[in-house]
Amino acid sequence: MINKQGEKVKETGDKFVEISRELEESKRIVENINESSVKIQNENSNVIRVVENLSAIAEENAATTEEAAASVDTQVQAINDISQASENLADIATQLQSEVSKFTL
Repeated sequence: MINKQGEKVKETGDKFVEISRELEESKRIVENINESSVKIQNENSNVIRVVENLSAIAEENAATTEEAAASVDTQVQAINDISQASENLADIATQLQSEVSKFTL
């Protein structure tokens, strides 16, 4: 009976040693998971910064495009004004020529 109890105590001790090893392995795995989580958080922060930078660049590009479009519209209007003024000047020149032709020497 004492031998059996001794064996059981030894088995129990062996089980505790095995549990201790498994706990250490679990602890190591949890530490690795924690380290990986920190790395992922850092990478997420980097991705967020990149996306924010891209967003700012896109906004700047949109503003520049709007300014360029407004400039083109202004130039088109100026060209139309010049064209209209040229047509008016041509009409005036034609009228003046007609009036001058009435005066012959």
